[in-house]
Amino acid sequence: MGQLRDRMAEDLKLRRYKPSTCDNYLRCARAFVAYHRKPPQQMGLDEVRAFLLYLAEQRKIAEATQHQYVAAIKFLYATTVSRRCPSFRDKRRVNARQ
Repeated sequence: MGQLRDRMAEDLKLRRYKPSTCDNYLRCARAFVAYHRKPPQQMGLDEVRAFLLYLAEQRKIAEATQHQYVAAIKFLYATTVSRRCPSFRDKRRVNARQ
């Protein structure tokens, strides 16, 4: 991620995130970019969904860990890339409709 990683690290510090949260968000964002091998600016909702499905089905991560990945990707897009994040549905709203 290079320069984008450095910018995200700065953005996290500017918003006074705890060092452990910074490390986790950077790790999550790096994993997302590495999975697709293309910059976030060239990806959208399909890539985010594919990555989250990979985490859930192949890596079998815990729900809380998945939420952390989602938060990191949202931060990456909304703050660092300064682009509207690919549309995520809030789980609470989805469950409320069922």
